Amino acid sequence: MAVKTQVITAIITEVMTNVVKRDFSLNKNLLCISALLALPVAAGEIDYSANLNTSYVNVSSETGVSNSRSSDTFSVSPNLGVTYTAKRLSAAVNASHRYLDRHISNSNPDAIVNSNQSNYTSYNFNANAMAIEHVLSFNVRGAQSYRSTDVLDTLVTDEIFNSQQLAKTQRSSAGFVFTLPNPDYFALSLSGNVAEVDSDRSVSGNTPLNSTNTNYSAVLRQGDEINRVSWDISANYSDSDGTGRNDVISETVDGRFYVGLINDFRLVTTGRQEKNEFKSQQVEGTRVLEYNSYGAGLSWAPHPSRYIDVTYNVSNKQEGEQDKFIGMRFNWQFSSRTSASGNLSRRFFGTSKELTVEHNMRKLRTSISYQEDFTTYSRLVAGDTVFGIFVCPSGAEDLSLCYQPDSLDYELGAGEQFNAFDFTLPELSEEAILRKTLMINTGYEFRRIRANLTIRDTQTDFVESNRTQSTFSTNLSLSMRFGRRSSVSWSNNYSQVARDVEGVGSDDDKTWTSSLNYRYQVTQRFSTRIGLQFTERDSPVLSRDFSSTRFTINAQYRFK
Repeated sequence: MAVKTQVITAIITEVMTNVVKRDFSLNKNLLCISALLALPVAAGEIDYSANLNTSYVNVSSETGVSNSRSSDTFSVSPNLGVTYTAKRLSAAVNASHRYLDRHISNSNPDAIVNSNQSNYTSYNFNANAMAIEHVLSFNVRGAQSYRSTDVLDTLVTDEIFNSQQLAKTQRSSAGFVFTLPNPDYFALSLSGNVAEVDSDRSVSGNTPLNSTNTNYSAVLRQGDEINRVSWDISANYSDSDGTGRNDVISETVDGRFYVGLINDFRLVTTGRQEKNEFKSQQVEGTRVLEYNSYGAGLSWAPHPSRYIDVTYNVSNKQEGEQDKFIGMRFNWQFSSRTSASGNLSRRFFGTSKELTVEHNMRKLRTSISYQEDFTTYSRLVAGDTVFGIFVCPSGAEDLSLCYQPDSLDYELGAGEQFNAFDFTLPELSEEAILRKTLMINTGYEFRRIRANLTIRDTQTDFVESNRTQSTFSTNLSLSMRFGRRSSVSWSNNYSQVARDVEGVGSDDDKTWTSSLNYRYQVTQRFSTRIGLQFTERDSPVLSRDFSSTRFTINAQYRFK
């Protein structure tokens, strides 16, 4: 066991060291955490997983300009996951390397267009250190992946096909969380985070993306000794500093003050201040979006986890205009399994709505959310974390190997990943956007059957470039086990992206892909998989019309 511990510790340190060698301003923070990983190994527990995937993939494709081609790709991919857990320190590293040998031919069977080899290394890591128990903690995150720069190509482009359109994207962040202990009269929590995003390409083409995103937040509440009155004041500061386009500073302060009346009723006063500043090297001057509001009303709170606030509010815009509106906020815990929360108010862009509904049973889980927010794509990419209802082994390509964890806030272990059923990722740019998103995710697991349905509808207004985008995507995945050794899985993805650019025009692309996989467990550690996938894209632009058929044979050996 001592030999294994030394080897795994060396692997963790090597991966972290290679990451921090990159030209990040977070190098010192990441290096400190990397050093912490190696110090208390004897007092902690180490777990790891490793597997080796080999596959043959044949792709036949045709575009709208009658250009057809086929390719044969041989792939070898080792995967390693390591977790370390101690009393005040936890860390996890998941890494994979993929070697591809491609042979591509066009519609002329006698002409070899391309024959090449390529390598892709992906990883993600995280570490959490408790400096003062229940008071002060530090964390770092990081990842490297290859992704499409544009949402239009999400279902078409991957490492096997059209890989020249992929961008190598690196994300890293370091942060802290401080909580005031034993709050008698007031409770205070502070948090901060600095995140960097680097990509060798962006949605604009070969222009690289380099963005630093800083965020600080504070929350002040009443302490345990305060009974008849209560308050909740939060402040947030975010700064996105990129390569010269749409640098954005956002500041918000939101507060509520309650005074008990009779029974479960309270008097509530509320106030909000919001300010967003745009700066760009391409446009002179600074654009400011500012909005302030205040109000008063009644609150009904029969239980700490159940309350409804209704307020009458007056707002002031930066132009001096006044507006009056009714606002509402609620949080209702129907049972230990079902809860709902929401908010209705106004911001600088008009009426603002938020809603979250969660239902958690042993076999069936459902999450529904609707959010409206002003942000930037670089902030979304910096915090680009895949959450889901099913947890799968790293590299898993079908639902049959996945399971539902005990809770919705499950933390991944060695060699684990959330299944990315929500496949619509943010574009690689620094655009400032107003985004409205409806998300529905339902998972079912019972004996030999697993099912997942994900629906996402996003309306995006680009603040600076006078364009809008509507994205609708859905995923339906099913799997069934036939005995202990074999299983079949079926996955369907549909994406519709409609764009409207002022003065240019609009388009509407629809993409559908369906895949069927049969998996057979030869031995406890060795398994095989045969897959068939169909993809079709319909576009008003003829050159973007696309269809393909993919056949895959895969073998996996699991070392642990």
